[in-house]
Amino acid sequence: MRLNNRRCVFRLVLGLGCVPGPDARAQAIGQGFELERQGRLEPAAALYAAALRVEPANLPALLGLERVLPALRRLRELAPLVRQALAVDSGSALRGLAVRTWTALGESDSAAAVARRWAAAAPLEPAPWREWAIALEDHQHFEEAQGVLIEGRHALGRSDALAVELAELAQRRGDWLAAALEWAAAVAAAPAQHPNAAAQLVDVPLDQRDRVARALSGAGSTVPARRLAAELLVQWGQPERGWEVLATTIDPAMPATAVVALRRFAETVRGTTPGAQRARGQALTRLADLLPEPLSSRARAEAARALLDAGDRTAARAVLLRLADDPAAPADAQALAQAALVEALIDDGQLDSAAASLA
Repeated sequence: MRLNNRRCVFRLVLGLGCVPGPDARAQAIGQGFELERQGRLEPAAALYAAALRVEPANLPALLGLERVLPALRRLRELAPLVRQALAVDSGSALRGLAVRTWTALGESDSAAAVARRWAAAAPLEPAPWREWAIALEDHQHFEEAQGVLIEGRHALGRSDALAVELAELAQRRGDWLAAALEWAAAVAAAPAQHPNAAAQLVDVPLDQRDRVARALSGAGSTVPARRLAAELLVQWGQPERGWEVLATTIDPAMPATAVVALRRFAETVRGTTPGAQRARGQALTRLADLLPEPLSSRARAEAARALLDAGDRTAARAVLLRLADDPAAPADAQALAQAALVEALIDDGQLDSAAASLA
């Protein structure tokens, strides 16, 4: 799974809100980092603890202790330091640290109390629920994490809230259907999640792929869900079925999103099999209808070539005739179309028609 990097980034973002104090304390923290890098955890812990005696809410020092104390089997020493910090600063970063610390120590009631106070103070923010759930997941408490995320979704009042987190949790539990449906919700809410969703769901086990594809593309599914299904089908070796699904989402009244979807599909279908080339040619043909010149003609020429490579000469000829007869098409595109059309006619044994095209 590709989950750990995302969690690290999330915690780093929380920590960026705190700027170290005076130069001397910042230098001490830097020395602690260097000692960690060298594997000298005891002196690093001592440096971080010393910084906290001067500045109890020094977040870099607290995070340093969070990193080194577990390896020293001394994590419980962090608890009173976190309490002291919270008495001074109740910001999101320290609350997140508290939730992780209590969870790691098995003090679930304390973790829940901190997380819920945090959520009450920031009722529109998903961060309290996300951090609490991630802490539980990190300690293999998957059912509790799911309960937290569902509670958070209800509290936030959005059916797509925390969809990415629920999708990732479902993957870790091996529930690929639930993961796919949550990724569909995430992509519908934030189209930029599409590449991430596709990258995660490409790992669906072979015996579950058909079920997942049908769930994403069936009656009542959203356009983003069907486009996700189309890309997955291509990556699972079913490009023609993928095109059939994608074609249902192309709305000429919304050309901008259709162009993005068609381009992504055409780029994804890069195989050399007839099925892959046919699907790519069909997508490029539809794309050409939505693009201005000269992009339209170039896409149409590329579509014709893909259709010829697929052995679909009837479809290719229709595209080539339209391109060759288009006075607005660039000269090089028209020449390419003319050459390809003649080649196709010759291959089909229509020598008279080929000669007429050259006349």
